[in-house]
Amino acid sequence: MVYWRATAKMYMLSPVGFMLCANFWWSGIGYAEKADPADTCEFGVVEEAKKFGWAPLPGAVLRLATPGKIGRSALKVESGPKPQLYMGAGLTHNIDLAGAGSEDRIILYVKQNFGESICINIRTKNGNVYRYARLKPEQWTRVELDLDISSWTQSKKPNAKDWSNADYLHIYSRGFDKAGETLLLDGFAVFVKGKPVITRK
Repeated sequence: MVYWRATAKMYMLSPVGFMLCANFWWSGIGYAEKADPADTCEFGVVEEAKKFGWAPLPGAVLRLATPGKIGRSALKVESGPKPQLYMGAGLTHNIDLAGAGSEDRIILYVKQNFGESICINIRTKNGNVYRYARLKPEQWTRVELDLDISSWTQSKKPNAKDWSNADYLHIYSRGFDKAGETLLLDGFAVFVKGKPVITRK
């Protein structure tokens, strides 16, 4: 036993042993899945997220949380000094949804300390469409929504039969309106014909 401890101590003190142990420790921090360029919530600092197009809705503050559900970070939306109804986050970005259908997907992970639903609202050239998703309270929930436009509620009539290009979307909840409430978003990606239509690169 004494010999094993001495050997282990010498191994840790060696450069190779230190690097191997450091890599082992880093790999076990708790990143559930590795982020890829299709994950539009993975940033090093919040300024990068804002430059990409993310912004808090009125009454809220945008930050980063680590670790995230996917990769090393997630978007964190917190109540600001003056909370308002329908707080959340918006993304200003070109999103080519032309030709999207029932086989195509919006995927994201959501965690919040209020309510049990979230709304995704997309602004297209044919008007806004939105859809609600149910969540599990106080834990990460994987949300996957198909892009069959008939499954989305449209704000204008007559209903558009097909998707067009979108330039803005926001993710929010009516119940997100009080101090101390937090919304975490991670792994947000949009896939059409099996390919991501938004990437960080």
